[in-house]
Amino acid sequence: MGCAEQIKHRYAITRLVPILLWIRDYRPPDVIRDLIAGFTIGLMVTPQCLAYANMAGLPVVYGLYSSFFGIMWYAVFGTSKDISVGPTAIVSVLTATFAARPESWPIPTDAAWQSGDQTSYVELCVFLALMSGDI
Repeated sequence: MGCAEQIKHRYAITRLVPILLWIRDYRPPDVIRDLIAGFTIGLMVTPQCLAYANMAGLPVVYGLYSSFFGIMWYAVFGTSKDISVGPTAIVSVLTATFAARPESWPIPTDAAWQSGDQTSYVELCVFLALMSGDI
């Protein structure tokens, strides 16, 4: 592989995974500041996301998933150092509204949902989140 091809590959990889660009310049004082900031944000986001999951009609553990996994993915694949990632009140309300109306679903309604099965509701909400993230 020639030098030009290596540069193209390196550029393509760092465009997909931006953390590779700045992680080399990350110093110990930055780690301490980021740990303090992460702990502070975690104290605020955790109860907030539990409440948002409850608003959406989901078990509260899904609030924890939504608060941490989005942030972890964005830390690796994101391109901005200042951004808000996670659930919001309006998204929770819209999710609950959409999931409560089977006639608005893009998938056939199954018998399990008709019987009030919570699993189908959770699966639909997870499907909605994944599809929204893909867009």
